[in-house]
Amino acid sequence: MTTISKNDASIGSDPIGHTDLKDEGRRKMVVRLQASLLLLLPVLLVFSHRNIVILASLLMFSGLLLPGSTGLRPYLRAPFARGTVHPAISFLGLFAAYVALAVFWSPRPFDFNILLREAVFCGIIIVLLGQTVVFPKTVAKPIARIFSWAVILSMLLLGFEAMTGGLLRDWVPPVAKAARDNIATARGITIAVMLSFPAALIMLAQFGRSPAWFRFGVLIIAFAALTYASTQFDSSTNAAALGIGLLAASIAFFLPNITISLISIFFILALVTAPFLAALLPPQEVLAQINSGPASWVQRLIIWQYTGTEIFASPTAVLFGGGADVAQTLHENTELVLVNQVDVPLEVFPTHPHNVFLHVWLEFGAVGAGLLTAAFVGLGNYLSKFTFPPSLAAAVAGLAAATFVVAYVDMSLWTFWRLTAPLLAVYGLITFQRSVS
Repeated sequence: MTTISKNDASIGSDPIGHTDLKDEGRRKMVVRLQASLLLLLPVLLVFSHRNIVILASLLMFSGLLLPGSTGLRPYLRAPFARGTVHPAISFLGLFAAYVALAVFWSPRPFDFNILLREAVFCGIIIVLLGQTVVFPKTVAKPIARIFSWAVILSMLLLGFEAMTGGLLRDWVPPVAKAARDNIATARGITIAVMLSFPAALIMLAQFGRSPAWFRFGVLIIAFAALTYASTQFDSSTNAAALGIGLLAASIAFFLPNITISLISIFFILALVTAPFLAALLPPQEVLAQINSGPASWVQRLIIWQYTGTEIFASPTAVLFGGGADVAQTLHENTELVLVNQVDVPLEVFPTHPHNVFLHVWLEFGAVGAGLLTAAFVGLGNYLSKFTFPPSLAAAVAGLAAATFVVAYVDMSLWTFWRLTAPLLAVYGLITFQRSVS
């Protein structure tokens, strides 16, 4: 991006600086557009969590209005610039190519709909994060501030929903759908947990004129509201993700690089060991008799045991996986099992394994898992070269740890709103970094 000074004699045919004024107007328009979109976040997290994918798409398209963005090349090229995560991105690209190849031995051969969705989603995220990396400070700073306030308002509203038993959703039709409303609100809380760490980082930075005591007070109230909300709506995953995220953030504040390196190792080990740990679980008949803990966690153990059996069903399944979207076929043919704690039969295999590491092995085998492991190693190596300031390290570690928990017990490869949540948090981290650089 080139900015031309009004006093620069080299302007030539634009002596009064029209180009500069026009570019400044476009920057302000991008800020207004992205701020308006981010202010929709509280509404989406309470009422329509799935639409954060559309929000990310609109943020991406609004960013294309920045001066110099006549094409996508600058944004697609930004992640490959010197000194960035080139090895990780290379292996992620190979993994994406292997996903495309795995369509040909899928139970749904030549169903290219899943490839189209993958390509569109990856394109949106790559361009969004790529353009954010090159945001000028005058654009990044106000966007970061709005991002932080939008997330904090979301945390407060979700806390209000928890305290009132879902009052806001009760006002919106359809009525008498308490169970589905609880699930939807819990998913909004999952997103808020991930976004809370970059939001806290931005709020604690010296942005705006508000005094430090006010910012600390707002964060304490917001996190108290989110903490309470994470214990409600029959979802222990949210409480675990927030608690472990806060623990990791606290440790990272004092041991920045060590904590981030350890979390990177956890991701690598989780991916490498997932199918072998699943294979060690006892048969589902034994698991169904477990009396302690939530029934949903017993069901997860049954799901993981079944997934491990499918992964090791044959040498080709271990090496190459069952093919793209094989999980959906397994779901369509699943059986029901009676868990000791509940009277209603539960599915042995829902739409996905509720563990993204197992999901990779199930659909893409050792080859896919190896490519993704190499990407994790590249990313971990990249992060290890930085000297993180304590506050930034806390935000990165908190986000990574919370994402790890959700990835291990809830996330799937094809549920794009779940994938968008941590990536939108990365967008927040990048806007902060561009604001202070």
